[in-house]
Amino acid sequence: MTQPYTEDQWQQVLALGEQVDRDLVTHDVRLTMGGEPTFVATENRDATSWMTPPCAA
Repeated sequence: MTQPYTEDQWQQVLALGEQVDRDLVTHDVRLTMGGEPTFVATENRDATSWMTPPCAA
């Protein structure tokens, strides 16, 4: 569906969001933001697989 949403479509979007919220709580899924790097190696953190080139600005 695309905007503009009908009232029925918007209610479906809201219901899906509520279902996702319930599923996250049920399965103890926790979402966080910030604090890079997100993934770190416990061993051999200097391995090539953990290295990425710097981003060009």
